Amino acid sequence: MVPTEFLVHNVHNLLHLCDDARTFGTLDSFINFGFENYLLKLKKLVRKPNNILSQIMRRLSEISNAETSPVNNENNELSYTLWKEHNNGILIDDCISPQYQEINFPNYKLDLTKRNCCCKLKCGAFVEISNFAYSPLSKETMVIGKQYSTIENFFNTPCDSSVVNVHIV
Repeated sequence: MVPTEFLVHNVHNLLHLCDDARTFGTLDSFINFGFENYLLKLKKLVRKPNNILSQIMRRLSEISNAETSPVNNENNELSYTLWKEHNNGILIDDCISPQYQEINFPNYKLDLTKRNCCCKLKCGAFVEISNFAYSPLSKETMVIGKQYSTIENFFNTPCDSSVVNVHIV
């Protein structure tokens, strides 16, 4: 038996689990894990301790109004989806709005945040992404950014870090 000073609500509920299963059937028919998981999603939408309900409604509205635009590249090798339309990014010649802050591929995403804005191109160049914008001339989404000119290994022991695609730019 569990000493009463250690008997908390969750442990106490375990004492009644067998009786509840006999009364209500299998656990799936009366547990509320799905509800608790959704509460966690709602909790993640709250940024400040004030006006919680209005914050949740605002975030849910932002999510439902998010612009998406699935587009394939010219070789139809890889599909991607553009998210978070905006109008205040860097544009180059022949590029116009719509502009996007995020591009999602099947196995990864790139966006304008520091942690997700660098990538290695097929040609081997490293680029820091500043914007995603539309080019009416080529009828494609363009990646706008700056190419790093100096790329070095982050470590050389036990092997060069470039073997595992780790670099200092």
